Amino acid sequence: MGRTHIALVLLFLGCSSATPQAHQVQFAKADTDNGSITLVFSSPAPNVLVALDGKIVSEGKLVKRLRIDNVPSGYSELAVAAGGGERKMKIWVEAGQNTSVPLAGPPPAPKQSPILQAGLSIFALFVSRAATQWLF
Repeated sequence: MGRTHIALVLLFLGCSSATPQAHQVQFAKADTDNGSITLVFSSPAPNVLVALDGKIVSEGKLVKRLRIDNVPSGYSELAVAAGGGERKMKIWVEAGQNTSVPLAGPPPAPKQSPILQAGLSIFALFVSRAATQWLF
């Protein structure tokens, strides 16, 4: 019974850590001349790396939306790496305003039927057992 509980807890933790969330980070100290930038991905992007004016502001998160607060007004250099791609851009930030930046997320993973997945799992189990008996 204890192993079952441990397995359920690990499954829950694994599933909950893969849920994309909205993240919020602070770029500088609060100031009335600051604005914000919100990056909005079309699909959840894993391992997102965001740099603003050469400073990393977010790294290694599964992101659907990322808001960067306290960005000084004026032009800012934004670099975003996600899903194997990278994009650099110059963005105008208005004091007291939010600038939204839509970005393409990585393409969705190809879907496989549950029956095919189950069949492959059973096949792998038989192959591993046969290899174990043959080798040992």
